[in-house]
Amino acid sequence: MLLLWAVAALLVRWRTPTRLQPEIRTGIIVGFVAAGLTLASASLQWPVVLLAISGQMVVIALLTAVVAAILYCAIRLMISTARVLRYAGSWKRKLALLTVTTASACFCVGASYFVALAWRSIPPNISRIARLSREAGIQVMTTRVVDYGPEFAGSPVMKYVSAQARKRWGVDEGSTKRESFVHRLLASQTRRFQQQIVWHLFRAGVPLIAGTDTFGVPGIPPGLSLQKELELLHDAGLPPYDVLRTATVNPAAFLGKTQEFGRVAVGQSADLLLVYGNPLQDLSVLRKPEGVMIRGRWLSASDLQKMLDGLLK
Repeated sequence: MLLLWAVAALLVRWRTPTRLQPEIRTGIIVGFVAAGLTLASASLQWPVVLLAISGQMVVIALLTAVVAAILYCAIRLMISTARVLRYAGSWKRKLALLTVTTASACFCVGASYFVALAWRSIPPNISRIARLSREAGIQVMTTRVVDYGPEFAGSPVMKYVSAQARKRWGVDEGSTKRESFVHRLLASQTRRFQQQIVWHLFRAGVPLIAGTDTFGVPGIPPGLSLQKELELLHDAGLPPYDVLRTATVNPAAFLGKTQEFGRVAVGQSADLLLVYGNPLQDLSVLRKPEGVMIRGRWLSASDLQKMLDGLLK
């Protein structure tokens, strides 16, 4: 948009008095500089965040300088516009120049949001937010799995989801497999950034609760999504023991029912998952349970499969 100001200025240049020619040239130069800075800060918003994560204070100073330069250019353009409008010729040229300049200034100010976002997203500030969260007694439900909806589209588990839900999600027609351009462009970066947030929260001692938003977000099936969520938490740096706590001990503590469930102990609810292997060494064993004890009733792997088969009838 700022580049368009330079174009609009060129349109009125030949009808502008000689004494105002330097003002036009200044506006054109400022327009090009501001356009470059604005495009860089806006189109590279998430890469800038990732850069800030690694560069820390040096990048903070750079980002501050960039946003200051953008705001200065916006103000300078508005001043130039006010002067040029007096000699812009027809009212149509004046209106075009005024519209473009106003839009450019608004865009510059809006672009500064992304610089502020990058500022808040560097490790020192994430750690500070995590520390404040812990001190305030806040518990965080992670729900990282919501960004992996398209990966579940071809899963065999989807056939057990109700026809109504599959239709609403677009599973059968394949729409859940399609990712938007923006999602493909930013997915890997946002996932790495979210991974950083989870790690800082865990390191600060903030209780984490595994969540999936199943049926709340299209394409997220029950069961498998929780297993994926636990694996994502492990990828973020949580040890397997602490990963398991996010789906057992921590939810019970959040609900104030630690005496009812969340642990394997006498007097606790008999809701257990039996797996062949040690989840403290390999979380993937949770994907193949040997059986489930629910409300004191034992359901073997074959019983569970029969219940799933019943959903297909």
